[in-house]
Amino acid sequence: MRQYLIVLLSVLCSFMLRSQSLMTPSKTDSISYSLYLQGDHASHEQLTHEALEQHIDFYYLRIRAGLLDYGAKKYFLARKHLERALFYYPADTMAQEYLFYTYLYLGRNQDAEELYTKFSPEMRRKLEAYRPLNNAAYIEAGYFTSNAASVVPVNEIHGKPPVIYSEADHSKNIQYYQLGLNTNYTKKTSLYFGFTYLNLSKEKVAYWGPRDTASDYHYHQFEYYLGLNHNMKNDWQFQAAFHYLDYKSTVMYSKNDTAAKTFKFYNTDVKQNNVVLNAGLSKEIRGFLKPALDLSYSSLNKTNILQLSGRITYYLTGNKHLYGMTGYAMGFDTSGSRWVFMQKIGGRLAPKLWLECYGYFGNLTNFNDANAFLVYNVSDKITGKYGASLSILATHHLDISMRYDFIMREGSYEQISKPNSIRTVNYNYNNQAVIGSIRWKF
Repeated sequence: MRQYLIVLLSVLCSFMLRSQSLMTPSKTDSISYSLYLQGDHASHEQLTHEALEQHIDFYYLRIRAGLLDYGAKKYFLARKHLERALFYYPADTMAQEYLFYTYLYLGRNQDAEELYTKFSPEMRRKLEAYRPLNNAAYIEAGYFTSNAASVVPVNEIHGKPPVIYSEADHSKNIQYYQLGLNTNYTKKTSLYFGFTYLNLSKEKVAYWGPRDTASDYHYHQFEYYLGLNHNMKNDWQFQAAFHYLDYKSTVMYSKNDTAAKTFKFYNTDVKQNNVVLNAGLSKEIRGFLKPALDLSYSSLNKTNILQLSGRITYYLTGNKHLYGMTGYAMGFDTSGSRWVFMQKIGGRLAPKLWLECYGYFGNLTNFNDANAFLVYNVSDKITGKYGASLSILATHHLDISMRYDFIMREGSYEQISKPNSIRTVNYNYNNQAVIGSIRWKF
């Protein structure tokens, strides 16, 4: 008998939901209460949507919708309803507590901290162990291997007559180190300060006649980064960045000595200052989508580049347990335009374990990403990048991450034939990288 009554009540509720002209605040409250007691999340979600379309809105509708969304792990939707419930009843400790946890699940630590300051002393003591840590220090290091020196046989570079001279500049291994500090400047604004050191080993090889020469040298790059994130009203977010890159190296170059009928080699110091400026806007839409648009200006390798990037992040389960990102970027300089397609997918494997996989396709030469934090300004062309990152939330203060990258590059060598004919030959090689990082929150 009880089952028939529940079915009848559900049918009645469904009928009343479709009869919009019959909806009143009193009837909406009655139906909302019945659906909440049943735990019927789907029907209550429909009721809430139709009630709001008719401008029917009150505390109990919002708190019930928020709690049902929270129970269904749809934290983006729960956040909206719980915030509105607190607007109607700011002293409601239940709405405060559930909203606090919702902010934490969404990674909105600044909002959680702001809410925490409004709690009663008793509530603060209860939730002290979960209080968000918004400041963090980062240490990251990695090592990149290269197969450039082995992918092309020596005799192929040397060539056959009428080749009189050939030269190759191989990229070898790369050492990477990064220090960073993230801090809250205000309740709505966070700043990230970063310093990066890159040490790229290279080898210059040259062949003429029966002789050959090889010279190892290093490319040192020092990077200074300042990034800003500002949360605005109506779920808009503004971000901006300044990235300064200073590199120097001692390079061997050749010169044809026509009098001696041979090639001579010299070393020269090369220094260059590069800069990237970026600004972007993003907006969260109904808790499932987050489109973003970025515009950047770069001066890299004596080339001025304008880059326009668009991406959309989507949360497939209404929370951050499973998400994806699809993006597209166009770069413009004096040599023309190029494009990059970006795809990511990630999610939670276990309560404290997260996995993200990603791929970049296109020409990444002088491309920048992640609010200009990543800049691809190394001379050899990058034609694609794949990778995966595994993150462990070890403790309340400590996060540990490991990342693997597979980067496809294009190198080249030159052959000179009589009379002064120069031929450039391209070849493909790859970098493989393992990068580890530690984040300490305080």
